[in-house]
Amino acid sequence: MAKATRKKTTQTSGMQPVLLRPEVVGFAEAEPIYSNFAQVRMGPNDISIAFCQIAAPSEAEAPALQKRKQIDARTKAVVILPPSVASGLVKALTTILQQHGRICARTS
Repeated sequence: MAKATRKKTTQTSGMQPVLLRPEVVGFAEAEPIYSNFAQVRMGPNDISIAFCQIAAPSEAEAPALQKRKQIDARTKAVVILPPSVASGLVKALTTILQQHGRICARTS
């Protein structure tokens, strides 16, 4: 997974700003959530990403779904980000996808 390289600046009264690098803790202990669909929404001050899971329909469900032309995507988690973090996420995902593409191209 790509590491964030953005540094946070904090300032206390009368002191010089201090650059702090976030250290992700608890990553290995966090419960993973599988998502095969995501929906992105923009609010006035933030960006929300709903991570969902779409299950393959059974043969019995297929005709009704074809008639509805819609399948339920069960929301597993919603992440709300300020635009500055979302911008960094886009860059990190782009980098990871480029690396993934190069790896896949070498193995095929």
